[in-house]
Amino acid sequence: MSDLSQGSSNGRVLGHKPGSRYARMQAGAVVAAGFAVIAACSSNSPSNNDAGNSNPDGSTDGTMSGSSSGSGSSSGSSSGTAEAAVIEYGEAGEPCTPPGNTCASGLFCSGGTCQPSSCAGKPSRSLPYNIENDFTTVFTIGPESANFSILPSGADCDATTYPPIPNTGLGDGGMPDAGYPSLQDGGAGAVQVATYVPSSCYEFLFDPSCITGGQGLCWSGAIFTNSPATAAAAPGAVVTPSAVGVCIDPGATTISFWARASVPGVIVKFGSSRPGPCLVTPILEADGGAPDPATEQASCPGDTEFYIQLTDQWANYTVSLPAGEPYDDEPGSGGGVWSALSMVVEPQYFTGGAYLFIKDVVWTNAADGVDAGILPPAEAGTSEGGASEGGAGEAGASDAPSGG
Repeated sequence: MSDLSQGSSNGRVLGHKPGSRYARMQAGAVVAAGFAVIAACSSNSPSNNDAGNSNPDGSTDGTMSGSSSGSGSSSGSSSGTAEAAVIEYGEAGEPCTPPGNTCASGLFCSGGTCQPSSCAGKPSRSLPYNIENDFTTVFTIGPESANFSILPSGADCDATTYPPIPNTGLGDGGMPDAGYPSLQDGGAGAVQVATYVPSSCYEFLFDPSCITGGQGLCWSGAIFTNSPATAAAAPGAVVTPSAVGVCIDPGATTISFWARASVPGVIVKFGSSRPGPCLVTPILEADGGAPDPATEQASCPGDTEFYIQLTDQWANYTVSLPAGEPYDDEPGSGGGVWSALSMVVEPQYFTGGAYLFIKDVVWTNAADGVDAGILPPAEAGTSEGGASEGGAGEAGASDAPSGG
């Protein structure tokens, strides 16, 4: 990477083709620096009085705004310098722009190179984005899915007493799974698909037996997706090109949600669009609390799935995404986010069974706020081609119905 920041004497940027956006960005920065030196020298000269009249608010009358005219006179002011220093993101075929490996609108970073996104030109959900209107389908995964139930949402979402849990034969902690189950493990079983109405919490019951699981594995889980068709196109959470999801604006680094369990202390692995398990179990802050996105990425850089310990009280939790994650273009998928939230449960953390409750799932980032529970009421609205309609001042999580 060191050669990318050096320029040769003939003005070309090493490591980039002449005329590329990255080269223009670097060359622009050099020109801007030159204008800054000229402006600094000129400010000490009496002849500088004709360079524009200063207004009381500190702005000028415009005679110095704009870039160099090329006529030999310096017409660039501080505003011109700012324009020259604006970062131009990589175009198709060009290197991704650091930091964050970003690309121009309609592109995503893959292998260090900007490529066209499958979501280019399509309606896209702006951040922060509440998934409840689009992701109304939940389906089970894993060899123990026969003992992992999706329950109809009801009044017991906030209950403190629960229906009796059937005895499935697991009377001890059991043996840990052979390896660490992840979304890529897939697995056959009695797959259950359920549809939720918006504004409801998601309810589950895991009552493991360690009998029905294939190859001695007794894990199960669920995927939150956008339609039964997408669920059918990703059997066992193994995605295929027929799994077409929902386009979400770039920049999300956090999936925020609220959760609780009927039994305090159970551990659930939460994730999102692609496999990437962090093996710290459970991952915690230094004070023993639930981890924030920065802690997750510091502990397991680049990972997308995290083991989180729940309590029996509603609490806000997050799972993080690496900066620049191309979630709209997961390899092997049909484009868009097909898994807005995933969960994996293992028998050693659920001896005797437990109910799980999840609600208020929001894709967001640090700039927009990561606590799903304090977001204002959701606002409708989409953006086209990855650019948000609402702009920086728009509040609330977008949960508009999918536009395609």
